Amino acid sequence: IVDEAGRELGRHDGAVGYTVGQRTGLGVAVGEPRYVARVDPAGGLIQLARREDLETRTVALEDVSFLGDVPPAGDGSPFRAEVRIRHRSPLAPATVRPATADEPARGGRWVVETDAPVWAVAPGQAAVLYDGETCLGGGRIAGAVTPGVPEAQSSQVMAAAR
Repeated sequence: IVDEAGRELGRHDGAVGYTVGQRTGLGVAVGEPRYVARVDPAGGLIQLARREDLETRTVALEDVSFLGDVPPAGDGSPFRAEVRIRHRSPLAPATVRPATADEPARGGRWVVETDAPVWAVAPGQAAVLYDGETCLGGGRIAGAVTPGVPEAQSSQVMAAAR
């Protein structure tokens, strides 16, 4: 377990027991609350950060599918929607755009830019897009540009946005 600067704070028994945003059960004390900011199962790394460091406005989605296999704008243009990035989280107004000019409506990569920051975006979890009560589609979270969390999450989003 490391802090946002990469300093080792402790050890863990396996990355599978941790999720982004988790605060309890970390087994470390640093004088102020820390939350899981990044989980790297392959490298066995659990990175912690301050709560405010887990806020972001940009979320990359992969394996996106739209109902009826057609994005709401029809031609792949950006569109407005509300996004839910975790179970029971409030809907967040956002602009949704394809990661590239030729993203498919099924299985493509899209980027969500929320109007206000969202918290603890967890790669691998589902993000669902809505227009009011109507589900537009959704995809798997690939990552987030999180200013206080270096490397993996931010680089995944930037790669998906190219």
